[in-house]
Amino acid sequence: MKILAVIDSPGGADFLAPVWSRLASEHECRLITVGPTASAALKEFAPTRCDTLAKAQKIYDEFGPDRLVTGVSSLIKGPYALNELVKYAAERGQTIIALQDYWANHRAPHNRAMINYWTKVCLPDELAKNYLLADGYRGAAVVTGHPGWEKCLAAAPAAADGEFVLLWAGSAAPGSEAADEESFRFLLAAVKSLNPRPALLVRAHPRDEAPARYERLAEEAGVTLRPPPTADTDALLPRADVVLATYSTSLIHAALGKIAAVSVMLPDAGLAKMKSIGLPDFPLNQLGAAIGVYENDPNILTQILIKLRDDAAYRATLRAKQEQFAASLGRDAATRVAAAITAA
Repeated sequence: MKILAVIDSPGGADFLAPVWSRLASEHECRLITVGPTASAALKEFAPTRCDTLAKAQKIYDEFGPDRLVTGVSSLIKGPYALNELVKYAAERGQTIIALQDYWANHRAPHNRAMINYWTKVCLPDELAKNYLLADGYRGAAVVTGHPGWEKCLAAAPAAADGEFVLLWAGSAAPGSEAADEESFRFLLAAVKSLNPRPALLVRAHPRDEAPARYERLAEEAGVTLRPPPTADTDALLPRADVVLATYSTSLIHAALGKIAAVSVMLPDAGLAKMKSIGLPDFPLNQLGAAIGVYENDPNILTQILIKLRDDAAYRATLRAKQEQFAASLGRDAATRVAAAITAA
């Protein structure tokens, strides 16, 4: 079987990477990436980067795949080569398998029409499947689990050293900068009122175009940022006692690693971004595996952080919900995804 994959986001790459080596060992495979962040995440597989539709079409025509595997696009500002190649392939009767790496990301404005082109969708859980079916998807919706999420279940937390460490997982992909900045300012206000003051680390989103803003905002607030000890976000997570973001895959990874996760859903920031993709809230908050903060009062976040630092029963209640979330996902997702791609 000839399999061509096209990926344009870190999330899609995280979903595909654990699957690709086993597919390539049994089938003739080609991999296309669009944009630099997907290329970096899949570099071990020597992908061909195609930021134009013409280049991607040329590879598609020359290769003649039996299956086209695609991530759900996240490039709000383009290039739109992934979605356009999918449409091109659909016009030729191609079997197209989409990897949905995040709940309802098909609802983003540039992706809403794409459900009409996908033959099959691999989904992380039943909640993601329900969102897809509610939007009128008529193809095969297969709950495979998420290989990139599953790897977090085995992550071991770093040894505690007595210091309370917070990690801000930036969500400033293009189009989300304002929401991320407002939410980070909110965090800084809460941090200033904590005594003793915690260590604060920041990891920018892979597509953040101006990550220096964090140092500037922290300096303006009178808060010192701790340089992160590693550039690998997943390696950094276990060093934190609490991971905070608006909505982020890092929060999912933290919850699966039983690290406290806090989602800052301010009305005009994180919550507004959620509603832009048709979600009422960050699903991890609704599942109880993360703590949602919804009011523009930094003292509320301060009190949550104090409880996460000092109240063992509060942490245990959160961890129990995280364990329920992890148990709901099943196991061996990479095998199930590979089977879904190659099935008739």
